[in-house]
Amino acid sequence: MVRSLRNETPNPFPERDLFAHPVGASIAVVGSVGSILAISSVSVVNAKTGAAVPILAPVTGSTDRNATADNKIVEDNEGFISTSSPLEANTPYQVTLIGTTGGTNFSRSFTFTTGDIKF
Repeated sequence: MVRSLRNETPNPFPERDLFAHPVGASIAVVGSVGSILAISSVSVVNAKTGAAVPILAPVTGSTDRNATADNKIVEDNEGFISTSSPLEANTPYQVTLIGTTGGTNFSRSFTFTTGDIKF
């Protein structure tokens, strides 16, 4: 897994220069087509150290700051979270997500491990 996001067009965080201040890799969340996704709680923990990793506010179809009437980048059933800084190489991370999709509550936990690629 790539550890950071440095260049993206359109920039999902328009107030931030991603080249100078990259964020961590994005974690996609997708609900059923036609549903509305809402992410109410997220935690990312470095599984080696147990340290919580700071995250940016989740982006969903209803919070996408790049969306216009003609150009919706994140659909209503989609979203993503990003850590506020690049992740460490070759490190496992535990993620817990809570939210709703189509009005139905969900909770998911999973672990992923980063690779060497920094981008």
